[in-house]
Amino acid sequence: MYISWEDFKRNIEEFTTLSDEINDNWILHKSEELHQSYLTKKKVIEVESLVITIEYHIAYSISYSTPILCLNCWRQDGTLLSMEDCWKILNFDDSDDMYSTLTQLDHPVLLRPFLTLHPCKTAELLQRMFLSSKNLVVSWLSAIGPSVKLDVDLAYARLT
Repeated sequence: MYISWEDFKRNIEEFTTLSDEINDNWILHKSEELHQSYLTKKKVIEVESLVITIEYHIAYSISYSTPILCLNCWRQDGTLLSMEDCWKILNFDDSDDMYSTLTQLDHPVLLRPFLTLHPCKTAELLQRMFLSSKNLVVSWLSAIGPSVKLDVDLAYARLT
């Protein structure tokens, strides 16, 4: 199952409206240009006495016609963590096929390298799990978010 650009845009606008109501701090970066709107959120975590900031981006993959989750992790001093360090922080282990799961790709809007949950299985996930969802972005994010330490507030369930 794929999602059209128009449905993606509607879904993230609904998502942002609810985020504002519940103070969940998602920011919509809106553009009138085709495929240029996306969401961002920052989260600070502590891992082994290190303070790490994770910035999440939800954008639209033109190639896959699905949402895509991009992220970057950095230390308090502003230095980016390597992909391997992010794998450790996010608890990916050697048994995971890490390069095909969380890999470095260009952000679809910003065109800069980001760690990205690879979108190749997203259409399949949407097809199997969310045939009746009214907001595929929320359903998809609820399923994949925990794998990258991104909790989705239960209040978003009312959009699905």
